[in-house]
Amino acid sequence: MVDVTCYHGGAFWERLDPRFQSPNRFGDIINADVLDAWFPPSPRVADALADIAEWSMQTSPPTYSEGLIAEIASHYAVPEDQLLVGAGSSSLWFLFASRTLRPSSHVLLIEPSYGEYAHVCEQVVGCRVSRLTLSPDDGFRLDLEQWTARLADGAFDLAVLVNPNNPTGHPVDRDDLLAALRAVPRRTLVLIDEAYMEFWNPGESLLSMADLPPNVSVVCSFSKRFALSGLRSAMLRTNPHLRSDLARWTPPWAVSLPAQAATCAAFRDLAYYHDRYQETHRLRGELASGLAGLGLEVHDSCANWLNLRVPRAEAFRVACLREGLFVRNLGKSAPSLGDEWVRVAVKDASTNQRMVDAIGSIVACRT
Repeated sequence: MVDVTCYHGGAFWERLDPRFQSPNRFGDIINADVLDAWFPPSPRVADALADIAEWSMQTSPPTYSEGLIAEIASHYAVPEDQLLVGAGSSSLWFLFASRTLRPSSHVLLIEPSYGEYAHVCEQVVGCRVSRLTLSPDDGFRLDLEQWTARLADGAFDLAVLVNPNNPTGHPVDRDDLLAALRAVPRRTLVLIDEAYMEFWNPGESLLSMADLPPNVSVVCSFSKRFALSGLRSAMLRTNPHLRSDLARWTPPWAVSLPAQAATCAAFRDLAYYHDRYQETHRLRGELASGLAGLGLEVHDSCANWLNLRVPRAEAFRVACLREGLFVRNLGKSAPSLGDEWVRVAVKDASTNQRMVDAIGSIVACRT
C-alpha cells in the first residue's frame, strides 16, 4: 500500500513498545525529533486529572466542549461563536481544509513550513499549491511585502502562515502582520498558525484582537503550549459564519474529557507556564552554545528548537540513532532544504548535555 501520510517525527517509538505490553524505557532515548514540551504540565493540571482519573476514563465528556470554549472565550475576551476546539491543531486543519478547499482551489504556502499544510492541500484535497520560498541567505526570514504582493490580485483561495514559523524559528511582529492582513483581498482566506507563539511572546498573538479581519482565522495548539501533546487539545478562532459551518462537521465528543479538564486547569496556572517559557530560552541558549562549541553551524529560533546545518543530514540522523538520539531531517518534509538541515528540540539541562555529548561523539568520528 502506498504511504499517503505526511512525514513527521516520533521515530523514537520504534525503540519503544507502541502496544504498551512491556515497560517503556523512556530514559534510554532522547526524543528530539518532535517538539513536545520538555517540561511537565502544571501541577494544577496533574492534580485536576488525578482527582477525576478513573471517572474521566469511563465518562463521556461535555459533548461539544462547552466548558472549555467558555474558558477560552473568557481568557481571550472573544465571543464563543468565533471559537472551535479540537483534538490538536492538525485535526482542526483537516476540518478547516475539508470545508474551505476543493480541487480547483489555489493555496499559497511558505516553504519551508509545517509539512501537514502542503500534504493536506496536495495529497488529500488535491488542489493547486504555490510556494513563497524562504532563503538561508537572509536567515529564512519572511518578506511580508513580498507575501502581500503575491496575494494582491485575489487569485488565491487560501494563504497559510505559521507564526513563529516552524521549522525556521522566526516570528513576524503582530503590527506588521496585521497591516499585511488588512491588505489581503477579502475573498482570500488566511490561516495563521500560532502553535509556538507562547514560547516567543503571547502579547504578539492575534487571538484576542477585537478587529481581526473576517477572512482571517487563527489556530493555536494547547498540546504544545501546555505540555499536553499526549492528550491533544487545540482551538480555532474564525468568523461566526465559518465557525458555524465547521461546527456542523465536528463530531460530538471531539475532545476527550481528560483533555478538556487539563486545558481548563492549565488556563488557571498561566504563571507556571510563563516561567517554563522563560526557562526554555535559557536552555536553548545553553544548548546552542554547546553545539556551536563542537564546530557545528547552529541556527537559533525563538521557540523550543534549534536548526543545525550539517553535510549529509540523513546520514547524520542515522548516526544519531546509534547514540539513542532522535533528530529531524528537515529535508524530508521541506524539499527546499535538501540534505543539509536537521532540527533538535530543546530539552531539560541534563538531557541537553547528553545530546551535546552524543553529537560530539558523531562529530569526532567524522573528523
